[in-house]
Amino acid sequence: SKLSEDKMLKKIIKWTILGGALALLAACGSNDQNTRLRISVIPKATSHEFWQSVHAGAIRAGKELDVEVVWIGPEKEDDRQQQIALIDNQVMNQVDGIVLAPLDKVAVLRPVKNAVTKNVPVIIYDSNLEGSEDIRTSFVATNNREGGRIAGEKIGNMNYFQNQGVPGMPVFNSDPTQAPNSAVYGKIDMRKKGFLSGHSSPWMYRTKNGKNMVIGSNSGEIRRYDVNVNNPNATFAVLDSIYTGYRDGFRTNPVLEDLDHDGLYEIIVGNQRGGLTMYRTPIEAISTSIVPPVVDEDLMIARLFPGQQELLISLLPAHQGREEVDYLVSDLLGRTLAQGPLRSSVQLSTSHWPPGLILVTVHSPVGRQTTKLVHY
Repeated sequence: SKLSEDKMLKKIIKWTILGGALALLAACGSNDQNTRLRISVIPKATSHEFWQSVHAGAIRAGKELDVEVVWIGPEKEDDRQQQIALIDNQVMNQVDGIVLAPLDKVAVLRPVKNAVTKNVPVIIYDSNLEGSEDIRTSFVATNNREGGRIAGEKIGNMNYFQNQGVPGMPVFNSDPTQAPNSAVYGKIDMRKKGFLSGHSSPWMYRTKNGKNMVIGSNSGEIRRYDVNVNNPNATFAVLDSIYTGYRDGFRTNPVLEDLDHDGLYEIIVGNQRGGLTMYRTPIEAISTSIVPPVVDEDLMIARLFPGQQELLISLLPAHQGREEVDYLVSDLLGRTLAQGPLRSSVQLSTSHWPPGLILVTVHSPVGRQTTKLVHY
């Protein structure tokens, strides 16, 4: 739901803020290399799930910075007097710094002034404390208006990043707003109606007329687009708004492959539930392989024996003992699942592999054999 999405975004922001605040206080602390700094983090409350997530972020930042984090705060967000007493108490305990989320933008100023007077630096986070501008070390918070604008522009869009490197040495600019990248590839917006976020799972494939793309969505339908490869900022033409005519569950992820080597693509659709559905398509498959897959048994290099939790790759006798033979197992996203030399046979555990289509490639001096497997 939109509410849970907002909560998660806020949690991530809070963790980032606390990490920066603790780093800043650590830099302002003692120069004695043998002294481990103690920094008090005082939230608005400790009982709510939201502040418990902030607690986790503070502890994580403390470990990364080798700082002792003292987490202490009121139980509920309406106890100003308890928060004031806790600030005074931490100053008396001679902590090296305080990171404070003030409950009241005015009432908490007095103990903060007292802390600074006694050389305890204070960083204010989450909410402003009026009158603290000249005494606090820093103020760290989110710009909710700007954050909402950015979220509205970015979330649910597809980003395009152009590889500006050379084969074997990719180079990318991580900012999608800078040319030749595109922050809204093809002007495609996969956000759910009425929500700031959505789900887009694109898969691009070749046809006789150029490149097309299928995209899985949050609500289950699969869209198909004609891709303008020369202009990522162009508006891509919609070929099908609900391809296959069905909605396949929640958060669909489509893949197109010619599984039976009949020259036509099959489309395999996964979803969040864990199901896989396959449809035959009339789309002619165009291979991008430099060496076509081996289908003639006389040219085979190895045989594959898939099991429930393992995969056996066994070289045919004519190829055994060659030092130049190796294997590579990958998924359709290009992620390597297993690789290594192949002298006779190798048995691989498949229990940790993701479900979906798996490519097993065996290289030898005489050629390359690529076999497609569906892993459940």
